[in-house]
Amino acid sequence: MTLGTGVFFSTVLVVFTLLYLKTRGSWNWKRITISILVFIFGGSAIVGGGVYLYSKISGLPKVQNEYAGITLGSNSSDVRFLLGKPDEADKGSEKCDCDSTYWYENKEEFSKDLSALIIRFNNRKVVGVIRVWLGTPYIEDIQGINRYSTISEVENKFGKPSRVEESEDGTERRWYYNKYQVRFGFEKGSVTSLGIFFPSNDI
Repeated sequence: MTLGTGVFFSTVLVVFTLLYLKTRGSWNWKRITISILVFIFGGSAIVGGGVYLYSKISGLPKVQNEYAGITLGSNSSDVRFLLGKPDEADKGSEKCDCDSTYWYENKEEFSKDLSALIIRFNNRKVVGVIRVWLGTPYIEDIQGINRYSTISEVENKFGKPSRVEESEDGTERRWYYNKYQVRFGFEKGSVTSLGIFFPSNDI
């Protein structure tokens, strides 16, 4: 407690004491005291309930339209303007429902590639954005899910995935949530990639 706070409460206490001594014979202080206590505890309960309700609502999963500064549906020209020329650009493949892909590698001095931002396009519109972990502990989170999150944490947040894909050697899995437009890649039970997508496009 600071000196100013102490002086304030001391002043309030003195004022109420003097007021009580002067009016105890004419005022119903028992009723006044009960009313004050009801106001304090009732107000605290309302505020506490509001904070609890807000934390519950804000913690619910929601539809994700933007990730790593890129919004689904953006033009390829907008992506180039925001991120610059991609390190790699290629056409679509049989593995995804897209007609082109941009790769942006995150490099640091004296280091190998640490992460890559993969952007999928269809008809020059962004249909998927994926951040792949390649060594750095930092990846932009999606609604609280990050590089250190586990499969159980993802499931607790978003529930059962709409579909699951597995790599040929069985060491990687990708969970897709069509309702929220988010996807997560896992290795050894932990998140290794995060992204967003249009459910109508397989990325």
